[in-house]
Amino acid sequence: MKKELTIDRYRQHKEDDGMPDHKIMKEYGLNQPELTNWKRKNGLKGMSNYSVSSKKPSLQETAEILAAEEPKADVEFKSDEDPPNHDLLEEYQKAIVALKEELDQLRAQRTEDQSTIES
Repeated sequence: MKKELTIDRYRQHKEDDGMPDHKIMKEYGLNQPELTNWKRKNGLKGMSNYSVSSKKPSLQETAEILAAEEPKADVEFKSDEDPPNHDLLEEYQKAIVALKEELDQLRAQRTEDQSTIES
């Protein structure tokens, strides 16, 4: 028995699961025009990218905050007369790099999902 896509299910897939439209289409046996018409009819047009922006806002904010703090940490490290906590600084720098990489991957996935949906 085929499940019917409802507004609540669609929102759950997008907001909670972070599921892109092409996976929703596959799960419910819909093609792109059918899903587009369904979203338009239910007032959900423009929610294609909802999952990435709603699921990972703290990741982007964290990366931006850490990136802004990185130059300050370098200045404090160079001007500190006491022995610096080098391990902590390295840990922060690794976290910044990891967050930037994850943010780049999310942006690439969003671009890929958009091009898949458009084609």
